[in-house]
Amino acid sequence: VLGSQTLRVMATKALTPYAEQLDIALTAGLSMTDCALESVLQGIESRYNRSNPYHNSVHAADVVNSIAYFFTHFHKAEFTDREIFAALLAAAAHDVGHDGKTGRYHTTTESPLALLYNDSSVLEMMHCSIFFAVLRSQGTHLLNDWETSERQGFRQQVIRMILDTDLAKHFDQVKKFREKYLESENDSERTPEQRQDILSFMLKLSDIGGSAKPFALHAQWATRIQSEFFLQGDLEREVGLPCSPFCDRQVQKVAES
Repeated sequence: VLGSQTLRVMATKALTPYAEQLDIALTAGLSMTDCALESVLQGIESRYNRSNPYHNSVHAADVVNSIAYFFTHFHKAEFTDREIFAALLAAAAHDVGHDGKTGRYHTTTESPLALLYNDSSVLEMMHCSIFFAVLRSQGTHLLNDWETSERQGFRQQVIRMILDTDLAKHFDQVKKFREKYLESENDSERTPEQRQDILSFMLKLSDIGGSAKPFALHAQWATRIQSEFFLQGDLEREVGLPCSPFCDRQVQKVAES
């Protein structure tokens, strides 16, 4: 339900086993500088736009749930606790700050966001920036006890995963993943680079995989994203721009979208 703490509850449930393994506090201690996991999750959730029909904290909670489900189908040794912890946090933050407009809209209108990020994955760049700002927002860092190399690895993994949710890269990513992992046989142990590829693809599947869920859920998410597209189309028409694909409520047939 919008306005609830769905994301915080879902992400806390998914992250807790790995936070405990990594000795990360779940709740803040007596010190005002403590930066507990729940505080970080609350900070992330509060920065999602509740007025968005689709890109809101409930969508983020659904993505966390989906990627957590995928992890249950891998052998426990396939990924490290740190990799899974980072992947779940990336899922929670992957659309934080989303304004309900597409990246194409921002680049076409030359919005401040597009200018800031030079027309390159502008929304995804913003999501990453907000997430890492939240980690430091209480004057400390959730990962302060980690070695520098571990923090750098965490940051690189989260950034890669979130940037790879950019749908402008979709077809190229699918092609490369199919060639590298589905059309070749390789039973050797996964390298860190290969694990990163798989983690990024898991987040992508979790993000856009609503149509693979039971029809009742699929219909809800399809209705929500179409409503958000139509709101963008209304704005584009109002300012004299051609409506983006799927965004014109006067011609778009939802059942065919």
